[in-house]
Amino acid sequence: MNDIQLNTEIDLLITNGDFAVGETTNQDIFLLLSCDKGSIRQHPTIGVGISNMLGDNDINAWKSSIREECNKMGLLIEKLNISNNGQIELQANYK
Repeated sequence: MNDIQLNTEIDLLITNGDFAVGETTNQDIFLLLSCDKGSIRQHPTIGVGISNMLGDNDINAWKSSIREECNKMGLLIEKLNISNNGQIELQANYK
């Protein structure tokens, strides 16, 4: 999906004095995983809050949450793995 891009500090990316627009699927996935529900004013019911996974051993519950939230965003998951050390591998694209 093409949208306004963010830089590595999660701020608007400016190119040649204007907002940068381009492919944002990975950016959208990052934000979806990072944000808690209620963090995004326009979409208060969306967010995984992955930082809350720290110390939680219920990997299946986290997978379920990620699938549910991706579905809300219109993302089709191609691959989802969470290792025992908490590393997430997620490949998804918009439907």
